Amino acid sequence: MPPLIRPGSGDRAAADPRLGRRIRTMALLAPVILATSSCGLFNDAQQADSADTEDDRSADVVRPEAFTREVMLSNKRGDNASATLRLDAVETTDESTAVHLTLTNQGETMSGPSVDSTMPTLMDPVDGAAYPPLSDQPFGHRNPKYYGSHSDGARVPFFEGADNAFRFYFPPLPENTDHVTFFGFGAGAMTGVPVERVDEHRPIPAPGVDGESREPEPGETLDWPVRQPDGDEHATVLDTEGYVEGADATLIREGEQETIALAADVLFAFDESELTTEAADLLADAAASIEANATGDGGTIVVTGHSDGVGDDDYNRTLSEARAQAVQEALEALLDTGYDYDVSGKGSTEPLAAEGGADDEEARKRNRRVELSYHAVSGNSGGGSDGAQEGSGIAAAERHVSAPASYRTDPGDPVADQRHDDFKLAVYPLLRDGAHLVAEFELTNTGELGAEPDLGDDRSLRRYSTSRGESLSGFRITQSTPELTRYPLLFQYEGEYAPVAERVGKMEPGETFRLAMLFPAPSPETDEVTLDAGPFGEVSVPIT
Repeated sequence: MPPLIRPGSGDRAAADPRLGRRIRTMALLAPVILATSSCGLFNDAQQADSADTEDDRSADVVRPEAFTREVMLSNKRGDNASATLRLDAVETTDESTAVHLTLTNQGETMSGPSVDSTMPTLMDPVDGAAYPPLSDQPFGHRNPKYYGSHSDGARVPFFEGADNAFRFYFPPLPENTDHVTFFGFGAGAMTGVPVERVDEHRPIPAPGVDGESREPEPGETLDWPVRQPDGDEHATVLDTEGYVEGADATLIREGEQETIALAADVLFAFDESELTTEAADLLADAAASIEANATGDGGTIVVTGHSDGVGDDDYNRTLSEARAQAVQEALEALLDTGYDYDVSGKGSTEPLAAEGGADDEEARKRNRRVELSYHAVSGNSGGGSDGAQEGSGIAAAERHVSAPASYRTDPGDPVADQRHDDFKLAVYPLLRDGAHLVAEFELTNTGELGAEPDLGDDRSLRRYSTSRGESLSGFRITQSTPELTRYPLLFQYEGEYAPVAERVGKMEPGETFRLAMLFPAPSPETDEVTLDAGPFGEVSVPIT
């Protein structure tokens, strides 16, 4: 399969501002005031009530006694240490969100973990919004400093057996976000974490670490120095992009913007702009999907033609625009009135897949398409199962949203142990979490030497990321009935993309890392899918 290229969609957004993404970066105008708040862990009285009464999105979320995970931490020297992570609270005010957690070193004392270089992330599993930490630099900067706990430039020891108290600041959470999923520190995906709404964050204790190599007292908690928001921080809220590919159509959903890419080889004969007889069924399904998913107040449908990279640029642009015009005319006859249309042809300037490689023919086929972009209903479930009939909608365009998942301390027994080189990949059952599937793995170096694993990282999905190490971005989920391929969820920033998939660097013999990633969720009736784990092969995985 040729690698994906995620082109910027700025032209579509510019044609209609209502297609703008929820990717917003703003400097906060006032520092957070810190004072006494809840002293209990996830105090019931301060847990948010969902404002989304229509979906009742938190009714089935079960709260555990504690949110704990065994993790593997790294420092800037590349050393690794096993630790226990306890997520103590997620508090949100009108100005910011604070995540409180405790890390306990279960190994030998080492120089401090790289908390400044780790990017923990909060995600709303229902709406798909992602919240990176507040930073002193715009999102995507190579060397940001995050607001919250830090080492103050010192090589702070990570003492054996000591509890280390951390907090990190994030943008404020919306009123209807009452549970989040936490990623970071090698904890995988910690689902079902309740959000506490408070007037002020809890006070900051006096720092218990200062870079000096002193042994802590038994039972002592070391509070790391905290950098409070000061008015200069950058707060970024990202929409994640879901990408589901079908035989004749592909769905790209980014926040409230939805794009259906129709295969030009079904719509048109070679070098022609007149619709084929086979195009009627595909366009009827596309119209049904738009009626099911689009906002009810009409709006603009942006129709964009694309070609492959073979031939003259001017000719390809003219042909792609003529094809877009033919699709627009047919679509207008199928849809209710009330829609405006913006029609253009891009030729080969915005490919979906990289041409010129071993899969060149497949890549060119995927690039020959006509895209339909429109403003979609937030949280829409797409109305039905994946088995779309004629005129009932595009199977890939169905969005399935459930309640946030309850936290699972133990993902259960692995359904498979896949091996590649000197590494073993334990595959656990998939978990439905709102609009997503959570995939969790444990990767173990079974060799005799330290090495970086080959995970089949798809670096075409990491275009703004300069991070070292391998990620799971080359993994896919496939279904045979209907024929669908689900790609890893993506973060997007200013036309560049990175997968919601954890990475790992060099691993020493016997070390185990927990890794997680997200996919768009299939229909509720789907209880098993095939995981294409890149170099680790394919495995059938149940969904819980």
